[in-house]
Amino acid sequence: MTLISLTDLSANVQLPDGKLLTTVDRVNLEIEEGHSYSIMGRSGSGKTSLISIIGMLNMRVEGGYHYHGRNVRDLSDRERAKLRADKIGFVFQNYSLIAHMRVWENVALPLMYAKSVPRTELRPRALEALEEVGLAKRAHDYPSRLSGGEQQRVAIARALVSDPELMICDEPTGALDRSTGDRVMETLLTLISEKSVTLVMVTHDREIARMCENQLVMDVGRVRHV
Repeated sequence: MTLISLTDLSANVQLPDGKLLTTVDRVNLEIEEGHSYSIMGRSGSGKTSLISIIGMLNMRVEGGYHYHGRNVRDLSDRERAKLRADKIGFVFQNYSLIAHMRVWENVALPLMYAKSVPRTELRPRALEALEEVGLAKRAHDYPSRLSGGEQQRVAIARALVSDPELMICDEPTGALDRSTGDRVMETLLTLISEKSVTLVMVTHDREIARMCENQLVMDVGRVRHV
């Protein structure tokens, strides 16, 4: 079943000299539920712009974006924010953990923002997510005490704690060495497979890209299947 359908989708940014730069150019793409997609391309090809649109972080676009058949562009900012909080998890290259919060508190953040989970359930849900990535014993540490690979696994736990149906990853192994990155990817792919989560991931690493079922390449704002 189709989760996301993009039709003639385009986006532009305004440069300092006033000119418009097209970052996403008439993209047509269907993303199927429960499948994994990697997006490769040179710097400046539009990859980050595309996943920010897919993640509903940027809606200054032209063309169609349907999520489960629902026109996302017709939603209010509040409706999109709720859909994003309930249905989408994000993992970034730099982990984006909050230094003064303990590991379990970082993982519980999406549940706090969603405001639909009782406070008494925050910690148990976070500990369960940490158990899934093998880090339950580090729950009360601070991020600075963890290795890069461990911090990224915490970021994965945080993205999955709210049971999303879509995971968006921007260079999730970019700051890690090869062996650590491979282990992180194995953890990520195992969990999304078990939970039937759809994955859309940007990467510069061909070996990492090949771990996904579908490989896409982006060039000057256009997308093609490998």
